[in-house]
Amino acid sequence: MKVWVSITVLAVILVLVVGIGVGVICLVSSQVDEMSVLLTRAMEAVVNDDREQAIAFFNSFQDTWDGGMSFWELLVHYHELDNIDTSIARTNVLLRSEDTAAIEEELAHLIESLSHLKEREQLRLQHIL
Repeated sequence: MKVWVSITVLAVILVLVVGIGVGVICLVSSQVDEMSVLLTRAMEAVVNDDREQAIAFFNSFQDTWDGGMSFWELLVHYHELDNIDTSIARTNVLLRSEDTAAIEEELAHLIESLSHLKEREQLRLQHIL
C-alpha cells in the first residue's frame, strides 16, 4: 500500500513539474511573439517615416519588456539580457535621430535577439525538467 502511495505522489509531482514547465514555455513564446509584433510595427512606422508612431510602438515594447524583466531574469542568461538592454538603449537614442538605416538595423537586431530567446526556450525535455 505504501509503495502505491509513494508512486502516486511521485507521479503527481512529475505531472506538476511538467505542467509548470510547459506553461512557462508557452508564456515565453507568447511574450516574445507580442514583443516581436510591436517591434515589427515600429520598424514599419520608421520605413513609412512616421517617427511618432515608431516611438509609440517601441515604448509599448519597452513597457512589455520591462514588465517581464523579473520573469526573464529567471530563465535567460544575463549576457543575453544585457545585449538586449544595450540594443534597447541604442534604439531609444536612434529613434530621436534622423538615421533611418541605423534604426532599422537596430530594430532588426532586437527582433532577431527575441526570436533567439524563443528558440532557446522551445519545448524540450531538458527545459521542462
